[in-house]
Formats: sequence, structure tokens, C-alpha cells
Amino acid sequence: MIKINNNIIEKPNMKQREHGDIARIGFFGRASEYEVYVQTDDECQEPHFHVKDIYTEADTAICLQSNRYYKHPNKENYIFKYNFEELLYSFMTEPCRSPRYADNYEFTITMWNLNNQSSCSWQKDTDGYSIIPNYRYTI
Repeated sequence: MIKINNNIIEKPNMKQREHGDIARIGFFGRASEYEVYVQTDDECQEPHFHVKDIYTEADTAICLQSNRYYKHPNKENYIFKYNFEELLYSFMTEPCRSPRYADNYEFTITMWNLNNQSSCSWQKDTDGYSIIPNYRYTI
């Protein structure tokens, strides 16, 4: 229960709370229509991230350590179309908005590790770049 003012007490909207408990990675797409985020204390502890179409609210989960969709129990996974995979791969390889992280993939893994119990590791090549799953061919 949350106290709104001196006289009114309101129960928080759980759907709104669930949507708020995220670590936002960023947006991509032709009109920045896709949001990439990591769910805080996700009920499923296999390392993954979520992508949501901000216009339709369609949402899907994708594994961090492989190029496959991750199915949450009792939840629908949406399969995006229209060059989605190519756009996602480009986004993950882009330099991160924070200079602390080399690319969006490294930032996503760090946010998973900071906000969930299971940990996720990744490798870098000899030049120091993240070895990113080929999300251009997500299955």
C-alpha cells in the first residue's frame, strides 16, 4: 500500500510496477520503435534481455549467450519481422552511450549481472571487442 496523501491509500498497480523494474539499454529501429531492456530480478534466471515494440507493446526475450529466443513460462513470445534481427545485431554492436562500456552488448550483460542473481559472462576478441552472438539469425 502506498500513501498518496494524508487521507487516501492506494494499492500499487502491479503491471505498472513490473514494467518499471527494468534497466533500459536503449532504443533502435528506423523510428526507434524497439526498446531493449533487462528485467530486474527476472523470474527466469537464464541470462536474457527483452525487446519491446513501443507502439504495439509486443515483447520478446532473447538469450544473451546465444542467438535464440528465450521463452518465459506462461508468456507469449512475439517474433518480430521486417529486418528486426539485422537491426538488433547492429544495435548490440554499436558503441554504448556510456563510455564505460565498449558496446551495447557489454552494457546489456553488465545490467543483467547487476540486476539478477545468475551471472552472465562474455568473451572478447584479441582487439578487445565483445564476441556477440549473431542476432542476425535469431532462432
